[in-house]
Amino acid sequence: MSQFILLLMHGVCFMPDKNLELKPKRIIDVKVPRHTLKISFCSALIGHYDAAIKSIKSIERIGEEIGLEYEIILSSDKDINYDSSHFKNVRLASRNYGQGKRQSSSFSSGDYIIIFNPLIEYGIEKADIISQFIFSRNKKALISDLMIISRETLELNGSWKELRNGEDIDLLARLAANYGFIVYPSSKFEIISRHDYPRLTGIKGLIERILGTRDLIIGASYNLRDSLDLINENPLIVIFAYIACRFSRTKPYRTRSRNNYIAVMDAILESIIIKDYELYTVENAVEKIKLSKKELIYLKRYSKLWSRIKSNINEIIELQESL
Repeated sequence: MSQFILLLMHGVCFMPDKNLELKPKRIIDVKVPRHTLKISFCSALIGHYDAAIKSIKSIERIGEEIGLEYEIILSSDKDINYDSSHFKNVRLASRNYGQGKRQSSSFSSGDYIIIFNPLIEYGIEKADIISQFIFSRNKKALISDLMIISRETLELNGSWKELRNGEDIDLLARLAANYGFIVYPSSKFEIISRHDYPRLTGIKGLIERILGTRDLIIGASYNLRDSLDLINENPLIVIFAYIACRFSRTKPYRTRSRNNYIAVMDAILESIIIKDYELYTVENAVEKIKLSKKELIYLKRYSKLWSRIKSNINEIIELQESL
């Protein structure tokens, strides 16, 4: 029997479809004894080496605060000189963040893999969030400005594809279709991973822009219209990149949604409405996620879930002028 459900979250009114399920998916225990748990902090880096040292130091402080065995593995295109028994630097063969994340996680041995942004200096409060999530033995991933995922879940859903951009949204689409994920709102959470690669010049730079745009199209499974609407790039480059997708060995993951971006954004909104992040909340750590006006207009046009937000969207997101 159809019925209207009214969910109130910070003044946001939402009237979902009668067939829309908004209950959290079942939590499945990861059966690893607490005293033997190991954490692997993993990431990839191309350029920006000075900023990475501050990030690594902050991750090391978090690891010490948690008190479990941990390691920090960073794949990078140049050697990172950081003296720590917990740190391992793996040389990245190409300018490819998806390959870097895949490589660093494959060199790791932890029960949980935590992907960190090597350009962010993290606060010590992240240790509490990580501890609460890990000891809950949740098979869902937790995504924020860190991504926490059990090794078992990552292996079942497949690792990162070798994509220069859009590698996270491709993985998140697969997670959303299976176990789902929990969103811990953060202003530094990048929904679309379009990386700030150190620029190459001339023909090499042009080729890299085309290939980076191509990989973002693959990761988000955009059609040409979506690509032109959402990608902040010269339209000619977008068109050439879209054509190049046809010749790539890496094929997009397909969901029932219009594209992977909408599938992931629907899962993000569902998680925020349910407030399942409250299981792991620490004081003053929950923030709004950032979204451009262009993205919000697009989501309200093509997503049934986002189109049903009736009021006060600013309680959930922080609107920006551009992507």
